Amino acid sequence: MAVALRPSAKNRISFMYSSYIETILSLQVLYDPHHHGALLPWVIRFKEKISPETYREIRYFGDNIREWIFLIDLALDLPDLGRMSFADVVSHIAKMPRETFVFRLLGERVPPAEIEAAFASPANHELVFRRLDITGERRQAEMAHLFEAPEKIRKELCEFLISYWNDYFEEEYHWVELLLVKGVKDEAKRLEEESLPRFLARVSGGLVTREKKLRRAQPDHLIIETPGGPLDVALADLKEIVLFPSLFVSPQNIFELSDGRLVMSYSVPPGVYLRRDILMPPEQLSRLLKTLADETRLKIMKLMMQDRQCTQGLAVELSLAEPTISRHLKLLREADLISSAKEGNYIYYTLRLERIAELHMKILDFLRN
Repeated sequence: MAVALRPSAKNRISFMYSSYIETILSLQVLYDPHHHGALLPWVIRFKEKISPETYREIRYFGDNIREWIFLIDLALDLPDLGRMSFADVVSHIAKMPRETFVFRLLGERVPPAEIEAAFASPANHELVFRRLDITGERRQAEMAHLFEAPEKIRKELCEFLISYWNDYFEEEYHWVELLLVKGVKDEAKRLEEESLPRFLARVSGGLVTREKKLRRAQPDHLIIETPGGPLDVALADLKEIVLFPSLFVSPQNIFELSDGRLVMSYSVPPGVYLRRDILMPPEQLSRLLKTLADETRLKIMKLMMQDRQCTQGLAVELSLAEPTISRHLKLLREADLISSAKEGNYIYYTLRLERIAELHMKILDFLRN
C-alpha cells in the first residue's frame, strides 16, 4: 500500500508499506533472532508453525546470501512497490538481469565489472571473496556456486519465497498490516506538526544501516555519515522521500539514496502483537463477564444484595417462570457468583460479594499484562 499526503510544503513525502519488505525482514529475524531481542517472543511462537525443513532453508539461504536483509535491495527501487503483491515482486526478481540480481544480492559491495569477471572465470572469484571478506572454505565454495549457477540459485530462492509466503507468512501478515497502517497514520500526523529535517531525524532515530548514519545538520540539509566521509544532502534536491514502517526492521533500518530519491524505514512498536495469546482473556474471566451481561441476572443479583433468595421468591418478584429463574441461577452458580444452602424444601441463594469485588482487579490484570 502507498499513501500520499495531501498537497502541502511537504508533498515530496509519501508513506508506503510492502508485504515483500515485511516478509524478507521476518526471515532476517528468524535467521538472526538474537539481534532482535524485542521480537524474541514472536520468533518463539512463529517457529512452532514452520517445519524443520523450512527453517533449514532459512538458515541455508541466510548463510549464503549475506543475510536476508540484502534481498530488500532487489525491490527497493520499484516505484510501485507499495502497491505490488508479494508474488508480483518475486516475479520481478525472477526476471531481472542476472548481473543486477547478483550485484544487489551482494549488497552492492562488489563492482559490476568484478561480477562480470567472476561469471567469466573461476580464477576471478578471489576478487569477490576479498570484497566481501569471505575467508572460510565453505563460504567461498557457496559463493563460487552463485557465480557458476546463478539462475539455479535464483530459481530455488524465488520458489522458497513463494512457499514461505503461501504456507506461513501470508496469514501472519494480516496482523502485521494492522500495525503498519497505524504506523503510517501516526507519523503522517506528526509530520504535519514538525519541520521536515526534525521529522526525518526523529523517525530515523539517528539511523544506522550498512555503515551509514543520518543526522540532522541545518534546517535545509541532511548529513549522511558514510565510510568515505560525510555526505551533505540538500532537502531541496530530494525529488521524493519515501518512508515505510516496519515491524521487523529494528535495530537495522533500511536507508537508500539515489537519483534524488530517499527511501527510509522506521520502526513500528510491536506492542501486543508479540504475544497474540495474551489477547485472549482467561476462560474464567470471559465466562464471568458473559454471565453478568444479562439484565435478568443483574436483577437477581440486585435482589440478593438485600437478602438471600429462593427460586420461588425470585419468580414472583421478577414475574418470570420458575424454570427460567432456575436457568439463570445455574449460570450464576457456574460463574461462582452465588452460593446455595438447602433449608427444608427450599434452596436459598446468596451473592458472593468477594467475587464481585475481585472482578475489577481481574479485568485490570488482563488489560495490563
